[in-house]
Amino acid sequence: MNLNQLKIFFTVANKKGFSLAANDLYLTQPGISIQVRLLEDSLGVQLIERNRRNIKLTDAGEVLFSFAKRIFDIAQEAETVIADYKTLRRGTLRIHTTRILAKFYLPEILNEFIKNYPSIKITLKAGNSLEAMSAVLNFESDIAVISNIAVRRRYYGKNLLAIPLFADKVVLVSSPKNILSKHNEIDPKELAGEPIIIRELGSGLRELTLEFFRREGISPHIIMELGNLDAIKKVMEYGVGSSFMTYSMVKEEVENGILGVINLSRTNLSSDYTMVYHKRRETSALIKTFVNQTLKMTPRLKKMNPNLS
Repeated sequence: MNLNQLKIFFTVANKKGFSLAANDLYLTQPGISIQVRLLEDSLGVQLIERNRRNIKLTDAGEVLFSFAKRIFDIAQEAETVIADYKTLRRGTLRIHTTRILAKFYLPEILNEFIKNYPSIKITLKAGNSLEAMSAVLNFESDIAVISNIAVRRRYYGKNLLAIPLFADKVVLVSSPKNILSKHNEIDPKELAGEPIIIRELGSGLRELTLEFFRREGISPHIIMELGNLDAIKKVMEYGVGSSFMTYSMVKEEVENGILGVINLSRTNLSSDYTMVYHKRRETSALIKTFVNQTLKMTPRLKKMNPNLS
């Protein structure tokens, strides 16, 4: 069935005349008549009884008119719903991020976004940076906020757009009883043989840690690989090992003397946080709006957190 012909038939029936339908559709009356006749021919039934003064629908015409009204009502509803998505009156934003960002920085960003767009549903999943980026590549998430994008470029090629946000200071922490933490500063070479705890595969901090040791020409003595941040801190509280962590993760423990920072000479490490989304989604109004709001909030986050740059 030709939907354009169905639309013309519906308008004729609704307006109860060919001339009124022609005016409404900006078509000629003969053109309207031809299209209705073609629709009748294609269906093999008469839809309209014609006379000089008015029109009357046949039984088949009444049935088709009923179906046509439902079809065009649904089409109008679909247009309204899609317009709501375009104007952010409805929709779902799927965000995948790291556990650090989910705990320390994204809550404020999300809270601000929800206040501005209360009709938008947000789903947030926390894991490691590689998992988050893979979710965006596979269209399982709309946006990923991840760390250390520079060391991860080989994973995504040219398919993702990356927007730098801020950098978080990274420090080496251990138990305050660790003799290395009692020095004002040590040379990184002194870490040879030091028991090291690293994050799981796919973590930005893991890659940063291993890159640091490669740069220093040290083979790290890795004693544990853990994916849980609190578990790493708890192990170190018992005096086992040292680990590179962002300062925001351990600020409270360091200030309360639960953990200590091992200051390294010639070393200035930071975890760079980046927002990424798929190039095929760059026209999404929802993604654009979230990206722009996050960028506007970045200076405020830096001001509230001195460890950010």
